[in-house]
Amino acid sequence: MKHKIAKSVLLLAATLLVALLSFPREQVAAQEIISGNLFENPGFEAGYFNQDGIPQIAVPNGWRMHWLDGVAFEGTEGVVAFRPETVVWYIEDAPVSERTLFWRDGSFTLKLFKPWAPVFVALSQDVPNLEVGRNYRMSVPIFVDMVGSYDGGNKVQPYRTDSGFVRFSVGSAGTPWRSGDLTYSPTWTAENVFPFYLAQQTYSWDFTATAESMTIFIEMGSRHPWENSGFFIDGVGLYALGTQSPVPNPGGGGGSAAPAGPTATPFPTPTPRPDGAIIHTVNSGESFWSIAIQYAPALGVTPEEALPIIRDLNGGSTFVAVGQEVLIKEPGETVNRPITPTRSLGSNHEVCQILYD
Repeated sequence: MKHKIAKSVLLLAATLLVALLSFPREQVAAQEIISGNLFENPGFEAGYFNQDGIPQIAVPNGWRMHWLDGVAFEGTEGVVAFRPETVVWYIEDAPVSERTLFWRDGSFTLKLFKPWAPVFVALSQDVPNLEVGRNYRMSVPIFVDMVGSYDGGNKVQPYRTDSGFVRFSVGSAGTPWRSGDLTYSPTWTAENVFPFYLAQQTYSWDFTATAESMTIFIEMGSRHPWENSGFFIDGVGLYALGTQSPVPNPGGGGGSAAPAGPTATPFPTPTPRPDGAIIHTVNSGESFWSIAIQYAPALGVTPEEALPIIRDLNGGSTFVAVGQEVLIKEPGETVNRPITPTRSLGSNHEVCQILYD
């Protein structure tokens, strides 16, 4: 009996150790967010267009799509990749069972998919009015919908951990996709993120602005052909941080430093009302998701947990309007000190924040 108990304890300890090792979190110092969401149309609610007149390529307004077609890329073992199909998907057109999986913010999500072929695709946007030397944070929820096979109608994830990948990159405005002049994030795969397949994670990465206007890429792909290689994106974010870093001279030395851009305007520090309530007045470009990111620390939860809390406090609404007062915390115990909204760096068992500096 004692041996069985000891064996069970050892198995439990091993399981917990594996879980900890497979749940990666880079130690990143908490930094104050000092701007609203700098992306245009971050929740894909402001319409879309068919890029290059291709009916199968629907792209949210303010964004541009990039892809490989008819060529192999590193890791595909010579198998060529083909153009994906992209859809700006309206939530009412989706099965009820999928609405809580693929939608983060509002009524539209971006779906990218390609069956039976490798795929390499990126979504980009040119972002102006950055402050050179300022640190910025990308925060991108992505559901990796890669299906190796189906078992009785249920999705089975690919058996290869090196197939799917997510990566970000940034460069001065107009820098081509996949250029050597871009600065790249780490590459996230099933080998360093768990769960990766058939799961949503919020991928976060900090970078330093090297130009006043920069092109920002969100990359996804699959190196191998599966029954489906799909990705869902919704509620992407780009925020200025309260820190700065040195910017190298162009060309690595000898040149003049890049000129400083406009200075980021800090958020006003929200002070709870005398009754303890916290109210946020909506600014241009904000959504429930961006508000949840700002106030999650004030609520003591992650942004993923803060989102439904804030929505419920405001009648279950999906959208916000400029000038609207959003209830963040109900009246209750008086809080004597101001609460500053900052980006949550924590994680939970449903959606982890993958953070790299």
